[in-house]
Amino acid sequence: MLTQTAKYAIRALVYLAQQDSDMFCQTREIAQTIRVPPNYLGKTMQKLANARILDSQKGLHGGFRTARSAHRISLYEIMLAVEAIPRDMARGSRRRNRELPTEVYRHLAGISTIYLQFLRETTLADLLPASARRDMASLASAAV
Repeated sequence: MLTQTAKYAIRALVYLAQQDSDMFCQTREIAQTIRVPPNYLGKTMQKLANARILDSQKGLHGGFRTARSAHRISLYEIMLAVEAIPRDMARGSRRRNRELPTEVYRHLAGISTIYLQFLRETTLADLLPASARRDMASLASAAV
């Protein structure tokens, strides 16, 4: 159900969400850590930066970091940025596909609705290991 690009994007974002929020990480480092091809990941990271999910910085100490808290980045936003949601599904198209029998179309439309709801309600923070979620919660409570 997930494209390879979406899987790489999610893995990279989970990695970045666990790093110091002030630190920029280079694509090469991220790719090596999560074991994905660096050139392909670089293109994916650019898409995420263009969608303002990541901040990017050029130069010697440049790289990428999450643009905001993991609690404020939805899977839907990630999937949309890397073009992993079909356009008609993302637009909520209700036009019936005439190539499909009516009952098949109804079931697929229902599944699409549930899938999109899951993507919108699930955040990057939900995907972090339990220890990272605890660390984020303690940082948030200390800031209050």
